[in-house]
Amino acid sequence: MSEENPAGAPGPRPAPSEAETERKNGSASDGTVTDEPDRSGELKEGAEDRARAFRRAFYRRRVRHASPDQTGADEKSFPTIVFPARPAPSFLWVSGRSDGSTTSVGIQHLAGSRAQRAGAFLLRGRGKGAYRLLRRIRHHPEPRIFLKPVFWRGSAAAESSVADHVDGTWTPRAGRDALRALRERAAAIHRRIRDVVAGGEVATGTNAERRLLRFVATRTDEFAPRRVGGDTVYPGLTPLLGKTRHEEN
Repeated sequence: MSEENPAGAPGPRPAPSEAETERKNGSASDGTVTDEPDRSGELKEGAEDRARAFRRAFYRRRVRHASPDQTGADEKSFPTIVFPARPAPSFLWVSGRSDGSTTSVGIQHLAGSRAQRAGAFLLRGRGKGAYRLLRRIRHHPEPRIFLKPVFWRGSAAAESSVADHVDGTWTPRAGRDALRALRERAAAIHRRIRDVVAGGEVATGTNAERRLLRFVATRTDEFAPRRVGGDTVYPGLTPLLGKTRHEEN
C-alpha cells in the first residue's frame, strides 16, 4: 500500500466509457438531444417562416384589390401567358395586361417602343373582350398606333363581333398562303400610313372626324353600312366612334 493511496481512501474513479459519455451529452450522429436542448435555431426558423407566409398573404391581398395601373412593376410577378404562333415575328399580341411575354404587349403600354415597332397587332378570343381591346387601340391618341393593322385569330367554332372590324382574320389551320396574305396586307397599310402621317407628328388627339378620315385613307375597303340586329354597323369604322369606357373614366 503506497502513501498516495492510504488504507480506507477511495481509489481513483475510472474514466467514463465512450458509451456513457454519449448517453450524457447526446450523440450528434444519431440525432439524440440532451435533457435541455438549445431550440433557439428552431424558433428563429419558425419566426422567419411565419414572416414569409405573412408577406405572401399580404401581397396576394394587395394585388387582388389593386387596379392594373396601381400594380405597375408588380405585374411582372404574374405567370407568363403562352400565346399561339404569330403570322409574322414583328406582329404582337395585345392582352389586357402586361405579362412579361416577348410576343405580346399590354393594352396600357401601346405607347412603348415595342408597340411602335410592331408590324401589326393581334387579337384572339370570343365574346366582347377582343372587341374592347380593338376599341382601345383605335382610340389611342398616336396615329401610328390607332392606324396600325389589327388581325384576329378565330376558329371555325368561334364567332366574335370583332371579326367585322379588323383588317383580317386567320384560324389555327390557316395555310402559308393565308398567312402570307396577312403580311402583305400589313405592309400595304404601313405604306399608306407613311404617306398620310407627317414624319414629326406624334398625336392626333380625340378629333373623331380627323381620325376617321385618316383611317379611311389608309385602307382600301368599302365601308358600306350593315344592319346587325336593330343597329347600323359600319365595319372597320365603328370602333373609332364614341368613347371607350377607359376614356369615360
